[in-house]
Amino acid sequence: MRPEALIFDVDGALAVLDTVSHLGGLAGIARLAAHPHPA
Repeated sequence: MRPEALIFDVDGALAVLDTVSHLGGLAGIARLAAHPHPA
């Protein structure tokens, strides 16, 4: 395994995690909008 290939894999994994985290955040916002907590 070449070091640059490993770096690319880590970079790709971080991009996937960032996307999943972003989607999770959007889902959380949608949940709050659909079911607002009592003030």
